[in-house]
Amino acid sequence: MAVSEARRPRSARRAVAALGAALLLLIVLSPTFGRADPTGSYRPELSPDARTNGCWPLPGGVRLDFGYQVRSDELVATTTGQRRQLVLHYDQVSGEEAVDSVESGFAAAGVTDVQVIADDFVGTAPDAVVRGQMVLDLPPSRPEGRPECRAPFSTKKFTPDMDDRS
Repeated sequence: MAVSEARRPRSARRAVAALGAALLLLIVLSPTFGRADPTGSYRPELSPDARTNGCWPLPGGVRLDFGYQVRSDELVATTTGQRRQLVLHYDQVSGEEAVDSVESGFAAAGVTDVQVIADDFVGTAPDAVVRGQMVLDLPPSRPEGRPECRAPFSTKKFTPDMDDRS
């Protein structure tokens, strides 16, 4: 037999009313919970490039004078021992211009134990930003001991157990 609304115990009606009031309060206050401050910038803060923050500089203190994105920076085993392999994408210059710039920077710094190879991407539009990929074969180096020098998304030094290597 169903209990009519009038016969429902008073404590049950109070519980339903309290639950309804709590739900209404939650809905009214929800815009203040967990919202980002509207800054107009919706890009996340990125770690600084490990080549520019002193963690993993290029030999001789060489700086790249064109835009680039580091894809990986890892030690690789070779027949002559370990080498540092830096892979990057260069922006708004040709591969020939990028190689000339890097090689002249190393020459000016007196660094001779490097090899630079660049490949322009095929079929890129003339106004494309990223134009190609460059691989720098460098002598191995050691980072500074600061915590940011071990941040994989800054250093691009990923371990095989990491799922996302972008």
